[in-house]
Amino acid sequence: MIKIFPYEEVVDILERLEKKGYKVEVEKNKLIVGGKVLTPKLKEEVKSKALLIIQFLKGEVETQSLDQLFYQVFGANLKILPSKESKSCFMCGGHSFWISKYDARLRCVGCHPPVSEEIVAGYKNF
Repeated sequence: MIKIFPYEEVVDILERLEKKGYKVEVEKNKLIVGGKVLTPKLKEEVKSKALLIIQFLKGEVETQSLDQLFYQVFGANLKILPSKESKSCFMCGGHSFWISKYDARLRCVGCHPPVSEEIVAGYKNF
């Protein structure tokens, strides 16, 4: 198993690929990116992280409880956005958020929906 934090870049790459209409899957330990032709920059990015992407998609990731992950990332002074005062997304005003198992970030469901339910540690409505 591998530590969680290298997967932060993987989640970012997969989210960008999905938004651009690419289908990403693993067949016999080989990464397959379907759809239109990748730009040279994106192709190099995917190629450089291919092993991590494969491990991530196959679920070969060391997981831990959400509380442990929050404490590891934020320490004892845990503060989560949105602030208690606003309780809404600063971009769209939404009140529904999700948290990733892999990078412990709280994201707006409306602005940044999860790529897959497999990466969701939980949801929070304010």
